[in-house]
Amino acid sequence: MGKAGSHKKKILIIAVVIGIFVVCAWGCAPRMNEALADPREDNPPGFTYTWSASSDCSVCHRSEGLSMEDTHRLAGFHAEEEGLTCITCHEDSPGLAKAHNNVAMGEANVKRLKNTEVSDTVCLSCHSLAELATVLPESVYLVDEHGTRVNPHAVPATEGHDGVNNCSSCHETHTLSSAVELSYKNCTSCHHHEVFECGSCHN
Repeated sequence: MGKAGSHKKKILIIAVVIGIFVVCAWGCAPRMNEALADPREDNPPGFTYTWSASSDCSVCHRSEGLSMEDTHRLAGFHAEEEGLTCITCHEDSPGLAKAHNNVAMGEANVKRLKNTEVSDTVCLSCHSLAELATVLPESVYLVDEHGTRVNPHAVPATEGHDGVNNCSSCHETHTLSSAVELSYKNCTSCHHHEVFECGSCHN
């Protein structure tokens, strides 16, 4: 083999060695795996944490966290316009601490409150129910089958309305649900013949 052939052989061997080195280095280099991108997966199985007001709720409550970035949803709108955070509305710190007691990181995404609630006092600390009743356009009033119109912010404070006429009964902050549709469903869950006036059905 001539000098040129020997030189080519050396270059080929060097190229192969460099190629093997690059492949090994790339394969062994630390990099973010999609499964490890979730902070919940960084902890050993059974790892639990202690909830605090400064916790990042979106780590487990993913859909709610995303809703805080969407101004078409009440949560996102309030976050953008007023700078509200999760703890602004979910202010029941003792209840939240209890609800998260012994919760393991990596558990299924929770979608509904079970042990705590957002009270009307939170909403009414900024909003006036009387003012809302005044400014609500008649086009979005509740209307039953007889044409009876009801202002959802001025529903009679009767015994039957206790516990069902809350702000959260009609306004879902983390979804795109229509308050008009939810309010009608809320009313017709009891007014099952879709008649709002008392005595229309039960004489």
